[in-house]
Amino acid sequence: MKKNYVKVTATTALLSAAIFGGPLIGSAHWEEKGQANDWKQSHQKMEKQHWNKNFQKDDKQWKEKYVSKDKNKSENSSNTYEIADAYGKNTILPLLASIETAEANKDWEALEGNYHKLSKELKKGTSLFYKVDGKENRNKLIEKYKVPAEAKRAELALPISIYMAVNSLEKSFENGDKAKVEQKLAKVKMLMDKLENVDNNSLLQDLDAKVKGLENKLQNQTA
Repeated sequence: MKKNYVKVTATTALLSAAIFGGPLIGSAHWEEKGQANDWKQSHQKMEKQHWNKNFQKDDKQWKEKYVSKDKNKSENSSNTYEIADAYGKNTILPLLASIETAEANKDWEALEGNYHKLSKELKKGTSLFYKVDGKENRNKLIEKYKVPAEAKRAELALPISIYMAVNSLEKSFENGDKAKVEQKLAKVKMLMDKLENVDNNSLLQDLDAKVKGLENKLQNQTA
């Protein structure tokens, strides 16, 4: 089943802004500040020492200070990888599993909640991956956890935006704000048209039914 629901375009973002008063949720990629520097500094950082010519490497004080320091650094690096890997297993993967379950059950409330949790973790939590020493280790963690999480977040950005818009308009309808509902529902329908593969996707079919249900309510009241 095709699951790339939409590609976020400038037109889609403008339509969303007209509904929400801001950019499409999830449309921008997170850029954690300082990550690129962390990659370099984590393995390039070293202590500079002016060595005395008469200082012997077999000196007991030298061994205690530098050999033990290297050992601790190696242990800390290993611990950092284990902590980051555990975070991915215990936080990112369960969130992705919960999202998959919510999608299968067409549980939009749970889907929205887990979507926002995933977005929060992508913004802050995955910075752990960039603190791990070694490019290969970092890339392994990123490919295993962050890449699929970002893909799922991008996939759901527009459907979740539409769901939230429909919920908001349902409340406006109940409060008798017909003009607002008419105006924004037209834009929601335009966003629905941006979704791909709706006919073959039960989740998107359910979302389409919600939009049409609100439209029918509005038409019936007008009649």
